[in-house]
Amino acid sequence: LAAAGAVAFQLQRAERDAHPAASVFRFVSEHARSGEVYLIPASLQEFRLATGAPALVDRKAIPYLDVDVVEWSERLRLVDWFYREEPADVNCALLGEAAQRYGVTHIVLDEDLLGLACPQSREVYRDSRYAVHALAGP
Repeated sequence: LAAAGAVAFQLQRAERDAHPAASVFRFVSEHARSGEVYLIPASLQEFRLATGAPALVDRKAIPYLDVDVVEWSERLRLVDWFYREEPADVNCALLGEAAQRYGVTHIVLDEDLLGLACPQSREVYRDSRYAVHALAGP
């Protein structure tokens, strides 16, 4: 059983390392600090488990209590409004709302938005597929 567990662990690790976002996961995992909250594309469902960092919302973590479902839906709506296919279509003012209302401190951008430049953020990480921006403090 111990050998089977070790093999399963190695297979899971290899699968995680092969994920297209493995590099950004590693960066966040190594640099995340207490109190930081990440705005991520809702489809980046593995983010929390891979990094140990809190994310505002993703599509996988669905609550069960009715009022929590309403809050989850509102957060998803904000994420869907922010993440667009072109940087020119992004409303950077939504970052201020996310920071003030939910305590968001960082955003993860996928390859569609690598060229995004919002005045209240600064890039702290970039690879060929993802970038991480830190939001300016209050």
